[in-house]
Amino acid sequence: MDSVIRLMQLAKTEDLGVALSHLMKWNQKDPIMLANRHFILVPHAVADDPYLLVKVAGDMYLFHDLQTESVSDPILARLGVSVFRMTEHVADDEDWANYQEGLLFLQLGIALKILKLSHDHLASRTSYGESTLSHQMVKSSFAEFLVRFQTVMSSYAYHQKSLTPAFLSFLHDETHRTREELMSVMGGHGYIEEGTAEWGYASDLLQNLFDMRRHTSPIAAQFEIATKG
Repeated sequence: MDSVIRLMQLAKTEDLGVALSHLMKWNQKDPIMLANRHFILVPHAVADDPYLLVKVAGDMYLFHDLQTESVSDPILARLGVSVFRMTEHVADDEDWANYQEGLLFLQLGIALKILKLSHDHLASRTSYGESTLSHQMVKSSFAEFLVRFQTVMSSYAYHQKSLTPAFLSFLHDETHRTREELMSVMGGHGYIEEGTAEWGYASDLLQNLFDMRRHTSPIAAQFEIATKG
């Protein structure tokens, strides 16, 4: 439990690259890059390591030995992550399954980060002559987020020794819906200006590139099409 809590805290307090660097070491001796749907996510903190490993179609490769091309993604770059597309090998959907538990807590950490961004933004705003945080709708949204967040945490703790892919998928979906609903209280200005959009984008990307249901989701397909140009 300590390792997943640590991962959640890193996502909440550090940039995405630091959290992904921690996830690369998940339940294994050597850190392995996250790769799926032709893409590899490379944290800036480890990008120059000549011994970075990538698991592709069941085999291990040195990242720098693979034929890849850089994908321009300014949002992820600001969060400490570079994206590469494999031009020679195609990642097997099974290769990332070991990370699914860690990805859940990475997503929970991102949700907590968005909660803080939302709170700080709304604390500086007024509407109808009162602090925006004092409005019942905003307080209800925050309260509902915390209840649903705690439900996911409690469900994980209760089933930790008997987790199944289906149940982990359910927890991922619940976390994703909870985070999306929380972002709706920010309004257009806060969504764009306070960094919420960047973290929401990163969360959506992780959710869709590493989707346990293993179908080609619209967002993943759109991302792949957009990066081909």
